[in-house]
Amino acid sequence: EERIFEKLMSMGNALTAVMVFKGKIVGTWKRKKVKADQWEIELNPFTKLDTDAKEAFEKASERYGQFMEVSTSIVCACK
Repeated sequence: EERIFEKLMSMGNALTAVMVFKGKIVGTWKRKKVKADQWEIELNPFTKLDTDAKEAFEKASERYGQFMEVSTSIVCACK
């Protein structure tokens, strides 16, 4: 856990743009505007995501898009 926190601090992501699954920090994310009403959510997990985690982040992306009133798609820089 300490190593992950140090990595986030060095990236400037201490409290924002982090991926949390089952109470653990599992990576970072960022959004990219493709069009005014379409965004890509790029996931950068620290390790390979299992099916449950992938589904959870897909649902989170959909909820985020609904909140922001845009369509979203996930791009995973998965290992």
